[in-house]
Amino acid sequence: MRTDMYFDILQKANYVFRTQSNAIRFEGDSMIAGLNYDKKLEMVRTVYDWRDDFKSPDVNGVSGAPLEVVLTGIKPKKSPIIIIFAGFNNIKHVEESEESIADKYSKIVDRSRQLADKVICIGVPPMFHNKSESWFPEGKLIANNRIISIDSKISNICGDNYIDTPSFWMDSDTDDGIHPNRKGFSKIVAKLKKKVPSEYLK
Repeated sequence: MRTDMYFDILQKANYVFRTQSNAIRFEGDSMIAGLNYDKKLEMVRTVYDWRDDFKSPDVNGVSGAPLEVVLTGIKPKKSPIIIIFAGFNNIKHVEESEESIADKYSKIVDRSRQLADKVICIGVPPMFHNKSESWFPEGKLIANNRIISIDSKISNICGDNYIDTPSFWMDSDTDDGIHPNRKGFSKIVAKLKKKVPSEYLK
């Protein structure tokens, strides 16, 4: 059975049984999971937990997940707000076109809008290649203009509920050149708090 058909069937069933969540939802990849590569320890570790700033969030982040996996992982239950932070795992495959990536992202947003009153998209941060090469040497192949171009497409898809991460991102906001560190997440959270009602914040 096609994934989208399976989703539609589950969604209709959930409407019948009034399955819903009052929790704000986060959908994505390692960005949502709060991971960062620690060069000193040579390991990936958690540097941020959305529960630090949001009341009982429903966090669904799969490290390494491309957009198509994020899409299939979205549970068909109603939520007040869905926040999406993903895309780098497609961007890093330079053979995939920007149009293909935007199309996959659009499907995630469309599905989320069926489930939530509000959908917020966090832009993919630019890379700092000098930091990423120790664990992701292929990263030097990814030009930041590719990331920024795809972020522009994400902005068009999400409209006013887009957080323009590239506009405020700095070298000190990441330890591994790709993922936010604690400071980077704090800056993203500050932007989110302007778009999320206080009832969902700590």
